[in-house]
Amino acid sequence: MIDKSYRLQLHRAYKILLRKIIREEPFYPIQLRGGRNKPTTTTELHTITESFLRFEKKEGRPGWLIEWEPWQSRKLGNQRWPVSVSVQTEADLLFILDKSEELALFRLQLQQLLQWNHHIAGWLAAQPMAVLEWRSRWKNICAVLDYLLQHDVANYYIRSIPVPVHTKFIEQNESVFLSLLKHFQPGRFADNPISLQQALNLRQKPPLYPIRWLDPSLANLNTAGIEILALTPDTLRNVSWTIDEIWLVENETNLLLLPPRKNALAVFSKGYALHALKEIPILNRARLFYWGDLDEDGFIMLDQFRKYYPHARSIFMDKETIFFHRHEMDRVPFRLNRSNLELLPYEAEAYQFLLTHQGRIEQEKLQQDYMQTYLSSKSLYEDS
Repeated sequence: MIDKSYRLQLHRAYKILLRKIIREEPFYPIQLRGGRNKPTTTTELHTITESFLRFEKKEGRPGWLIEWEPWQSRKLGNQRWPVSVSVQTEADLLFILDKSEELALFRLQLQQLLQWNHHIAGWLAAQPMAVLEWRSRWKNICAVLDYLLQHDVANYYIRSIPVPVHTKFIEQNESVFLSLLKHFQPGRFADNPISLQQALNLRQKPPLYPIRWLDPSLANLNTAGIEILALTPDTLRNVSWTIDEIWLVENETNLLLLPPRKNALAVFSKGYALHALKEIPILNRARLFYWGDLDEDGFIMLDQFRKYYPHARSIFMDKETIFFHRHEMDRVPFRLNRSNLELLPYEAEAYQFLLTHQGRIEQEKLQQDYMQTYLSSKSLYEDS
């Protein structure tokens, strides 16, 4: 058993050792601090002494170097106690941590990476654990980097880049590729892009927003009878449909559960992805209803959406709905506690209630009977 404070120091020293190996720097002795509280019972004395002796350096065996001093205890009698514990060599550290085989693999993998491209050393020194943690991935990482460093892939989609690995591998390791590209070619990425798509000027798939006609006659008129389909924001900007009301819901199931409504359309706005739905003429021309979760994120998204469309009204985001479904309310800590949201009075009242109780009701938990009654009895486009 190694004292917890020693263990932390030793593992920190091991990581420093890996960095020194990458940088070809020498090993320096390590003085371990703490971890030497004297025992008060015979059992403690035996256990702690054994833990020191287990790794003590002896002739022909590595380990930590211990400087002992006499200790006369009133309860335990004449004893000896370590006044200093240090690790003098790399071999000592590897023995204590049982890392000799691991370090041999580290040196082998490091040698292969440096033979591939010695400029990677500076990058590896900043995250030395990656040498072994990504051992199974390095072959493919190097192959992709070889291609990206030598070719302009602008206007490719990330899944269509002609690299010798499955392109899903690039998506799965996007942050690694971005970091390494910035390291190898800092001048090429001087504007500090935050995504691989931005760095390589890749084409990006436009987001698709599922829509559903709540009035089947509008499906016949506008989309050849297709009642459910998905459109890009640009397509939505260019349609010239005449619609009285549009519903935006943050739960895909509720897109399907909304009851029929005359001259109405519903859109699944995909949470925080609703930012792509700004500046769409049909949303400005229609009565607009927003239905989000009864939680912190739901009201923040409502606030954001209202900045694009001030005439938007929320549905099922009031205190009456909360009270009716209070048995469905979960306790979820609010992360931001925003107090400056642009909410109508009934929305602000509901938000404050949820904030006070750290409550959350997901919109799919609302009862269908309640929804039907709510929609048939309320004048929806008036403040509640």
